[in-house]
Amino acid sequence: MKPPVAAEWLLRRALRYAPEREMVLGDLHEDFVRYGSAWYWRQALSIAVHAVARRASAAHPTHSRGDAIMYTVVRNVRYAWRSLFKRPLLTLTVTTTLALGLGANAAVFNLIDRLVLRPYPLPDPDRAVLLSETGPRLEYKEESVSPGNFFDCRGQTRTLAVLSAYAWWDANLISRGDPERLPGFKVTSGFFEALDVRPQIGRTFVRDDETFGRHHVVVLSDALWRRRFHADPSLVGRSVNVDGVPHEVVGIMPPRFSFPQGCQIWAPVSFDPKTPPPRDQRYLTAIGRLMPGKTVEDAQSELSVLAARLAPGLPGRQSRSRRSRVHADQGDAR
Repeated sequence: MKPPVAAEWLLRRALRYAPEREMVLGDLHEDFVRYGSAWYWRQALSIAVHAVARRASAAHPTHSRGDAIMYTVVRNVRYAWRSLFKRPLLTLTVTTTLALGLGANAAVFNLIDRLVLRPYPLPDPDRAVLLSETGPRLEYKEESVSPGNFFDCRGQTRTLAVLSAYAWWDANLISRGDPERLPGFKVTSGFFEALDVRPQIGRTFVRDDETFGRHHVVVLSDALWRRRFHADPSLVGRSVNVDGVPHEVVGIMPPRFSFPQGCQIWAPVSFDPKTPPPRDQRYLTAIGRLMPGKTVEDAQSELSVLAARLAPGLPGRQSRSRRSRVHADQGDAR
């Protein structure tokens, strides 16, 4: 009894590799006697279809080399995720270690970047000082002073060549295009001199700019000047609309200067004569520059005496509950 001739012919046509063809036909012949012609036909059809599909896949691959690489990457990523979820404690340990390592590297790089690669060019940093008021019951311990005490100290100090202060200001620029909120600071006269920085165009603030009614003047950063005003040198002396009020641009600072905290616009500190500078609110940061030949200890001694004179002038219980003291520390203008 022989297998069906047509089925055998089909197998010979489908299986073109001779060793594979003879092996398959031999195996089917052995089982043909047991299972019969119907079984033989089913096996022949299945093997033929599989062989034809395999040749078609080899002749026309469905994935390019790039697709194959991506398929391998996706498969490896899936395997990695399954492995991580199978070992949660190990995963947590590895993740924590990586987070701490990356954070430490970022902190070290930032420190090197600010101190070595791009240090702020502050001349004579040993002469720069930072002032603050301290007391046992002060709610906030950061370096800050009250406006009233600052102006008194500025008028009486003999150890500081210049003493200035600044406070945060949310400035809204409306000139030339869409309104834009800018990081700004209100500063007193002498601020740029304390940092020994000069404008590239125009001037900085003088005492007269602090006079209420004459305080609508601004100094712009180089970045803002180039971005919003196309580096127009004739902008100095003209007005821009800030907070809905015209302000005269009196100066443009040099490139890269944006102290403090990425500032783009500066305006003078000014108080209405009807509401004198308060002494019970501490929001000014005061910086200064020592006179030649003077030390931090000299400034500390002088300002401590001035602070003792100012303490009785504090309103009500504040003069008794805190001993206001002004001290000088080495400043860092970065």
